[in-house]
Amino acid sequence: MARDAAGRASTIDAPLLSTGVVGLDRILGGGIPAKQILLLAGFPGSGKTILAGQMAFASASRGDPVVLATAASEPHSKLIESLHGFEFFRREMLGPEIVLLSVYPWLRKGVRETREMLLSSIRERRAHLLVLDGLRSLHDVWRDDSSIREFLGELGVGLASSDCTGVLTLECAPDRVLESAEAATVDGVVVLHSVRSAMRNLRRVEVVKVRGRPHIPGEHVARLDASGFRVAPRVDALEPRERYPVRREGRARFGIAGLDGWLGGGLPGGSATVIAGDSGAGKTLLAVAFARTGAMAGEPTLFASLEEDGESLLARARALGMDLALGPALAVWSPSP
Repeated sequence: MARDAAGRASTIDAPLLSTGVVGLDRILGGGIPAKQILLLAGFPGSGKTILAGQMAFASASRGDPVVLATAASEPHSKLIESLHGFEFFRREMLGPEIVLLSVYPWLRKGVRETREMLLSSIRERRAHLLVLDGLRSLHDVWRDDSSIREFLGELGVGLASSDCTGVLTLECAPDRVLESAEAATVDGVVVLHSVRSAMRNLRRVEVVKVRGRPHIPGEHVARLDASGFRVAPRVDALEPRERYPVRREGRARFGIAGLDGWLGGGLPGGSATVIAGDSGAGKTLLAVAFARTGAMAGEPTLFASLEEDGESLLARARALGMDLALGPALAVWSPSP
């Protein structure tokens, strides 16, 4: 195995560790390069701890032992409480496959002592993944960027020699993360955005750094629900071979004779059209008619409703005689608030 100047494993021939989130693996370029450190950063409430915990349970489910450590001064029970409501959480894994550690008491002993405690725990349990939640506590206790860089740099070398990958979380403003001591030292950085829009929180995930591997840049839509994190890479960022084939010939009908006739038989195949109008003008119902007609003609159809939830949309369409329950030909999707 080749190594870089810092002693870490080269990513050229390194295997990839799945995060357990298919969309996140894709934008990372296939997953986390083994023996590297990935930093999850964002504001409080952006989902860093949940995503890191989801990765821990995904790794344990594959049979890979995990050390799940918290640097915060709070008890383990608070960390478990934040995870137990998700479908990926399995209490029976705590102990045998996932070992819980509290790092905070060791922070006051020093950088070397904290690092050695973590590496000893990893070697003793032959863990393949270290999750360290709450790096902000390192700043609170050590108050020295050079100590944090020293800790993370030597931790990275120790993880690589122990055949272990690291996932760390940091509370930080997304636009300041690359200025942090942590980002300058780790191998990869993923930023979690949570933006308030009207009455919704819109989640986005962005890979801003991966050492030695291609990734899909920019922000990608994320969703947090009972299953945990889900990530949908932007369609425009996918390789052409990953895109669905686009029909370039023929016309796509609305199923409304007068409108289709006025449009010369429907919309041109492969084109994009915006339906605009005042509130209550019928934009959604016209879109429903278009989707239903396409699905009934055998065209695989996705109806994405960004404001109205799927069940309400289906009920409203049924009331107007346009049943959208057409099986696999038509999927109705709405994002979580």
